[in-house]
Amino acid sequence: MITAIFQTNQELAKLFTPRNDHVPDRDGKYLEGGLKPIEAFCSDIQQNLIGWCSPNDESIFYRTKTYIYEFHFNNELNIVEITRFNLDKLGRLDSWANVHSVISFDRSFCRKNMDKYVPLIIKE
Repeated sequence: MITAIFQTNQELAKLFTPRNDHVPDRDGKYLEGGLKPIEAFCSDIQQNLIGWCSPNDESIFYRTKTYIYEFHFNNELNIVEITRFNLDKLGRLDSWANVHSVISFDRSFCRKNMDKYVPLIIKE
């Protein structure tokens, strides 16, 4: 069991890495497993969730065995900005989705997994 989404300073530092936007024209439309980014991200979260946190009304963080995800609701653009941070190496992948395609997943999924709610960081 984990005690926080970000377990170490090295993991927390991943928040400050440069953006790496998924550009379908450059990168191809699909990621691993032939899934679009939002599909791949949600599939990993559903199958491998070990903790989640919602530190404010605009963001939800999920931790799986291999990644930390940040879903950030951008109300101005009416989208969800999604970042996947790789825990095994310094790297991230940024994408986005329509609010309506994510909001029901986030709300119902989080309610079903209240036992995996943890703080964002360990306070010393």
